[in-house]
Amino acid sequence: MIVTLPAVLAPEGVGRLMEADDPRVATTLLRDALLANERFQRAVQPLRFGTAKVVLMDARTPPPESRVLTVTADGHALRADVEVICFLTAPESYAGGELLIDTGFGEVAYKAAIGSCVVYPTASKRRLNPVTGGASRIARIDVQSCVRDVQQRMILYDLITAADFFDLAGMTAPVLALRRCCDRLLGLWAEV
Repeated sequence: MIVTLPAVLAPEGVGRLMEADDPRVATTLLRDALLANERFQRAVQPLRFGTAKVVLMDARTPPPESRVLTVTADGHALRADVEVICFLTAPESYAGGELLIDTGFGEVAYKAAIGSCVVYPTASKRRLNPVTGGASRIARIDVQSCVRDVQQRMILYDLITAADFFDLAGMTAPVLALRRCCDRLLGLWAEV
């Protein structure tokens, strides 16, 4: 499941993240912004976060490779279920630099607005295109979900989304039933 999250970081948050010299500060800034995003919470069911890394990409710098080992800000190993890429540069200010994710039906390119994020399972085949003009900065963080299996996370997300639609229509009974189902499934699937 690939989820795009517009405007996770406000402009001042983007600036603070790009200026953060300490990885712990960058991690806290990005983690807090993601945790404040309800759609992220629903899609990922986050348990723990790895260490955030801000990466500069330009025509002289090759795109970063995927990480082999993920650790938290306090140095503990992390099972990375989900990766988040947050775009910190205006897309019109650089050429190339797209995040390409293979959906199983071909590659989909993502080049989002400043402060927007793309969330996807770490098992996805993905790569960053080289930047051919200008420069781009991204922030990258791995997340351990309390629900390990991506299919189970998708079921929970779909049920929560369906409950929201019923709620908008003022239909209380289906909303309550779907939320109870989510709670029960989360109780069965969560690893805490």
